[in-house]
Parts: sequence; structure tokens; C-alpha cells
Amino acid sequence: MYRLIAALICAATPALADPLHYSLSAGAGHSHSLLGLRLEIAGEHWGGFAAAGASNLYGDPGVAAGARWTSGDRRGLVLSLHADLFQDRSAALSETRTTLVVAALTLGYRFRYKRFWMEAAAGPAIYFDSHYGTTDSDSERPILQRQTGFGALGGQDNPRWPDLELAFGFEL
Repeated sequence: MYRLIAALICAATPALADPLHYSLSAGAGHSHSLLGLRLEIAGEHWGGFAAAGASNLYGDPGVAAGARWTSGDRRGLVLSLHADLFQDRSAALSETRTTLVVAALTLGYRFRYKRFWMEAAAGPAIYFDSHYGTTDSDSERPILQRQTGFGALGGQDNPRWPDLELAFGFEL
């Protein structure tokens, strides 16, 4: 995931117009790895970001990365494509580890006043869930199960909610 974040930032950098602007935000949603801080590097309309969440679905720190476009100078309509990685790190080396990736495309609006801004967005999400389930009766070993579906929460009992974003930030 760290390589993905670095690749997204490197790929987005040539598309950004000079000068670059840096902002830091606190928020909720998958662009903030559920609840966390996000660093954004942006030109006038295009930007890339990486986020570190305080806690993911398993209680471990999470990471997210993505790219965004704004209709105005870092304000106005916001279209964001981002991915969030959840991993049960307590079981990372065992055969019970779980990985969930949620990718979302959100549309929203960013209000900006001088260096401060507020953003709200919502949009569809798709999840990729890999986990170990019931054991194989022959070998008594857990079987890797993979599942893909719609919804920001992942899993079979997912209510298929969209990704909801709310953030408050300021330019550095």
C-alpha cells in the first residue's frame, strides 16, 4: 500500500500546475482512512493525497491514498477517487489475517475561506475482502476466501452504504 501511495503522488505531480499548495485536514470517510489526517498536494484543479487513519475496522492504523479534481482554485465541486486499506496487523503473520480494500468515487463540494476549508462528499464504493474462513476438513487448515461487492463497509452483511466524507482543513 505504501508503494501505491508513492506511485499515486509521483504520477500526479507532473499533472499539477505551479505553484503547488499543501494542505492538512482532519476528517471522516475513506479518504481519511475512516477517521484520520490527510496531507494533500494540489495545483489549481488537480491534486493527490495520502492519509493515515487513527484506527481502522480492526483497531490498527490505516492508510488511504487518492487523487482529486476541483472545479475552482482548490474550491467548488470536488471529484475524488481514492482507496483505503484495512489490515488486521495482529494476525499479519498467522493464517487468520484479514485484508479489506475499499475504493470509492465521491462527488461533493469544498467551501474555502482564505487558507481554511470544509468539504463534504458522497459516492459509491466497492470493496475487496480477503480473509480466512472455515477450515478444510482434510487438512484442518483455514481456507482463504475472497469477496468483492458494493458498499463502504465490506463483508457479506454489508448494508451497501455509500462512502460519506466530511473534512476540515487548512493550507500550510
